[in-house]
Amino acid sequence: MTPRRSTRLYVAIPGDLETRTGGYGYDRRIIAGLRERGWSVLVVRLDDSFPFPSAAARAQAAAVLAQIPTGSTVLVDGLALGALPVEVGREAARLKIVALVHHPLAAETGLDPALAAELHTSERRALGLVRSVVVTSRATAVRLADYGVTADRITVVEPGTDPAPLARGSQGASLSAEPSALSPQSPVPGEVALLCVATMTPRKGYELLLTALAAIPQRNWRLTCAGSLDRDPATVARVRAQLRDSGLEDRVLLAGDMDAPALGAQYDRADLFVLPTLYEGYGMAVAEALARGLPVISTATGAIEDLVRPTPPDEAAGIVVPPGDLPALRDALFRVVGDATLRSRLAANARRARQRLPTWEAAAASMAEALEASSRGDGAPMAGFSAEWLALREPVDHAARSLDLTRALLATLPGDRPLRVLDLGAGSGSNLRYLLDAGTRRADFLLIDHDPALLALVPKAPWIETRCMDLATLADPTIFDGREVVTASALLDLVSDQWLQALAALCAARGAAVLFALTYDGLIGCSPEDPDDGLIVALVNEHQRTDKGFGPALGPDAPGAAARCFEQFGYKVQRARSDWRLAPDRRALQQLLIEGWAQAATEIAPARARVIDGWRDRRLAHVAAGWSEIVVGHEDFAAFRSRV
Repeated sequence: MTPRRSTRLYVAIPGDLETRTGGYGYDRRIIAGLRERGWSVLVVRLDDSFPFPSAAARAQAAAVLAQIPTGSTVLVDGLALGALPVEVGREAARLKIVALVHHPLAAETGLDPALAAELHTSERRALGLVRSVVVTSRATAVRLADYGVTADRITVVEPGTDPAPLARGSQGASLSAEPSALSPQSPVPGEVALLCVATMTPRKGYELLLTALAAIPQRNWRLTCAGSLDRDPATVARVRAQLRDSGLEDRVLLAGDMDAPALGAQYDRADLFVLPTLYEGYGMAVAEALARGLPVISTATGAIEDLVRPTPPDEAAGIVVPPGDLPALRDALFRVVGDATLRSRLAANARRARQRLPTWEAAAASMAEALEASSRGDGAPMAGFSAEWLALREPVDHAARSLDLTRALLATLPGDRPLRVLDLGAGSGSNLRYLLDAGTRRADFLLIDHDPALLALVPKAPWIETRCMDLATLADPTIFDGREVVTASALLDLVSDQWLQALAALCAARGAAVLFALTYDGLIGCSPEDPDDGLIVALVNEHQRTDKGFGPALGPDAPGAAARCFEQFGYKVQRARSDWRLAPDRRALQQLLIEGWAQAATEIAPARARVIDGWRDRRLAHVAAGWSEIVVGHEDFAAFRSRV
């Protein structure tokens, strides 16, 4: 393979990358595959306490992210990302952060409901701040809808599998293999060798498996359990007690963690692979079993059903049962363990299924494409600038704007020729659509934005030109040449006073009129009232004054500053209210606003995070109940030279 040009990527992973689990195995192989494709991948290790980080672990993660150069693409493993909404939020404006979600943190089995809810909230907030999300299965992509992640922000990159020799089974392997200390005893003719590969945690369903096996009258099987015994000592203790109480100790070997050769030997001597997992993001161990041609008994979670039971049904490579369904699991084991003909048919289908398995080379190529797509353009993909956010706010924007002010300004402009309009920070073209609906006569539009993905959504017409450009420095003044009106929407509160002065000078030098809509003025009103509303509004307004890429932002001071600035250049200024008034039926927009305000407030006052989280949760509860109404203060601003 000819390497592509070198592309730098930072990968943030909690703990030891060499840990033997499916998730870490995926990360290792993707990193290796990207490097083979010419990428320069720098692995950044985070503390191994995630997803329940200590204060020191959070501080270390924050320091690590802060040291990554601005503009870099950073892939953050979901085991850490979901617990770091505040830390990710601090860096999302300058880094191109992509989430890698194997499965949601709150989906882990055995969590206290309150802790699961806390993890869900934390991960939802973090995922709302990243540029895009990579998941390892279609099932996880669907599940992330519950976290507010829309399908257009998700890429599915399924794990690959390595070519592997067909398993010879317990009898075939025993003819040539040396005796192994990992085998309970030498294979006995007629006994079925079962293999389960999974870390011993509650989610993997070991206790359910042993209960099902104990209910099979004929004990003509032996089970090897390969997977770490160190992650959850309580589960291991329960499993050992269950083995003693059920009399299965001579039939079950808890082999512990294994290196690749030892695990390969276990696959080789197995007759049937079993994985009674309660939840999987994908199910890599099942894919590895199919790569060996092993029949499978597992559960319908992650990608397992697609792997084992493709269409048509008579090509099934095993039996898939509902997660946690003990009778169904027991019946499947009874059927397959007791019927050699059925096992043979399932094994034949498994040998065909192995030909359909994805490769790691294809997985790395898909990941490279996803990362390249996410890294195009500059700026942060935060909720305030995503296509989803812009689509949600557009009808509210248009309803709030002052049509009288817009028409009054247009009436001052020459009417004997098409207008030449410059639209700054155009996004997907909302301002263009508003001006056309407001009755703007024939005009030629030049729309400027830093995000090519948003500009791609602008309507196509010969009289509409788009240009991808960073407006932070106004480095190309020629975009103003010949433009009779300069427009923007929801922009002035993001810029600095110095930037505003430069803009006014460029407009004045060309005699251009200006129309700036929906400038935030610091007013936030929520109903029902909450005792912490005042605190949140104060923190949000402080955050609004931080640098948004144009220098220290004017924030709520922008309407007054703009009026003074343009008046100094001889403009006549008119202002009008354009407040958002969000009724209870605007749930999605209200939810995004509340999440964004809480994030901004926490960035300003991290010591008040618990108070802010409580406010956010109460506000979201009001939204869910249909009680919430929100007013957000804005002004529309028009200015034209008095000589016109």
